[in-house]
Amino acid sequence: MDHCNKPALQAYLAHHGILGQKWEKRNGPPYPLGASNHSSSEKKAGWQKSLNKTKKRNGDRYRDNREGVVIKRGSIIHRISSVSDETHEGRAYATYKEKDYKGYLNRAKFSSKIDGGSQFDMTMKVTKDLVIPSEKARIDAFIKFVSTDPKAKTDIANAMSRVCVFNLPSGKQISLVSAKKKLKQYNSMSEDKMRKVGYKDFAVTMGFDKSLQEKFFAKLSEKGYNATVDDADAKVVSDTPIIVFERKDTLEIVDVKKL
Repeated sequence: MDHCNKPALQAYLAHHGILGQKWEKRNGPPYPLGASNHSSSEKKAGWQKSLNKTKKRNGDRYRDNREGVVIKRGSIIHRISSVSDETHEGRAYATYKEKDYKGYLNRAKFSSKIDGGSQFDMTMKVTKDLVIPSEKARIDAFIKFVSTDPKAKTDIANAMSRVCVFNLPSGKQISLVSAKKKLKQYNSMSEDKMRKVGYKDFAVTMGFDKSLQEKFFAKLSEKGYNATVDDADAKVVSDTPIIVFERKDTLEIVDVKKL
């Protein structure tokens, strides 16, 4: 889209909130809050109706709350790929929120202009409900993984040393992270710190180590989940990008367009 040819917008002031919400009174994030967390004025004004109208207007077909996310069958999600005819099996990194989709779309268009490579927008329909764990459930699964697999911490430390690589002018590569020191840190961490620091490291390395990814996804699959949040990009590149565990079982390619 050529943004330069867009008609000018008139400036206006708008209050974005929920019915009954008072000025200067914050009620969140995160949304949606539980019924007991809403003020009496919000309850009287019908806060739930306000949220439902927003979902209907945006055409969303997902339930997103503190328990996790369920993207309903029939929903449309998007994936940006550098291949137009990639094999429809295995993992699928995708977006289900309009804002995330537009963000990745703009990044892909910019990348195409810089390096000249082709990028494709894959539109996919959900054929089976995608059940995504909450952040707590994801971290709980991670803690169970590192506490039951004797190689987990070692593998994560090694993966961190491979990911954090710096290219010297001479062409030589050096790692900015010592696997030995990382492992020592992990072994001395309390569970609370492992939840905060260890999981962040793991989220970054998981995409670069297929074995780690397979083992972690297996833990989530045992709990009935078939997708998860891509925490390496979440809140950094976009809000809630997702990873679908097995696309051929849950997704159907509807359209592929070159950007």
